[in-house]
Amino acid sequence: GSNAGGIPFIVETGRNGVIVPDLNASPIADAVEGLYRNSEVLGCLTENAYASVYPRFLWETVGRGIRSAVEETLAR
Repeated sequence: GSNAGGIPFIVETGRNGVIVPDLNASPIADAVEGLYRNSEVLGCLTENAYASVYPRFLWETVGRGIRSAVEETLAR
């Protein structure tokens, strides 16, 4: 992912993905090549990405968060 917007909130380099400093082709190509050359790291990142990202963005999880925010706002 790029170091922009909400991506750094979701992706942690070395844990569940790789953040590239900008969207220039060279850093992206270097990151992809590095993962291609190290399938063990890629496998770990893939497992961690699924475990750390998927539950946070299930419709049920997102819906509960929105409901909670609305309820807090209305309580004020």
